[in-house]
Amino acid sequence: MKNSPYEIDPAFARLPRIKISGSTWVLRALSLLVSCSRLFHRWNDGLSATSHVIQGREGNRLKVIEIAPESITGSAPAIVYFHGGGFFMSYGAGHLKQVEAYAEKLQVRIFFVCYRVSTKVAFPGPLNDCVSALDWVYDNAATLGVNSERIAVMGDSAGGCLAASVAQQSYDESRAAGLPQKIRTQLLIYPVIDSDCKTVSATQFHDTPLWNAHNNLVMWKVYLHDSPYPAPPPPYASPMHRNDFQGLAPAYIERVEFDPLRDEALAYGEALSNAGVEVRQVMIGAAVHGYDHVDCEISTQGKTQRLAHMKSMLCD
Repeated sequence: MKNSPYEIDPAFARLPRIKISGSTWVLRALSLLVSCSRLFHRWNDGLSATSHVIQGREGNRLKVIEIAPESITGSAPAIVYFHGGGFFMSYGAGHLKQVEAYAEKLQVRIFFVCYRVSTKVAFPGPLNDCVSALDWVYDNAATLGVNSERIAVMGDSAGGCLAASVAQQSYDESRAAGLPQKIRTQLLIYPVIDSDCKTVSATQFHDTPLWNAHNNLVMWKVYLHDSPYPAPPPPYASPMHRNDFQGLAPAYIERVEFDPLRDEALAYGEALSNAGVEVRQVMIGAAVHGYDHVDCEISTQGKTQRLAHMKSMLCD
């Protein structure tokens, strides 16, 4: 990035610096643009993709796409996946390519959740959809060919927030009912964690490629229905605001050096670790938010490392 104080790798420095508008119509247009990319997506040979329609907690109909290697026989580990996009964007071809790789290389079933985005329904709507999807996978594990003791929640960016929030809410509900925890691990990829947006990285990185401090504030304002700094935020909206982190599922947390979300991801990992939760933290140096959608050496190395951690925490 020319004249930048940041030592960003050239593969990412040329990416656009964008400040998004808070207009609902603009955000919906961005979402439509991203969703159009998936029209050209074709699933890899050897994979099956099945669309399920389930009932959400609010009585709504919710689409979940199951992606699995055709070679799987019997029960297998499963990942319930929540895509990124600032809570307001739908999923694109890039998200589908990512989960294809997880299904193929880990030999797991992926349940990709098409949750309602925040421009259609603010919090807690998107989270309710994600909790509903986990409940459905867990309750129907035998029918779906899922090993109920090897289920993970996973998400990138805003999807990482949803994964962390689902892990918290599901744990609390299971504990209240005297039931075992439903997930084995939570896999958080450069996650959104803290609605305060007051860490050093969340205030310093106002001109980084793809995602910046300004966009962060817009994202939270829309997700929390025009209230970016409620005091405190609603339960499960902002994972960092939890009072007690004990008992939560082990976590893999991946953060990126030049990302406004970097410091809150670190703080969340430390909060979990201090509460006795197993945490594996990884820093991707010289990269930016969404780095893994760029084809370069840093991305290849980062995704290889990610897959190794995912395998050890979910499959081994």
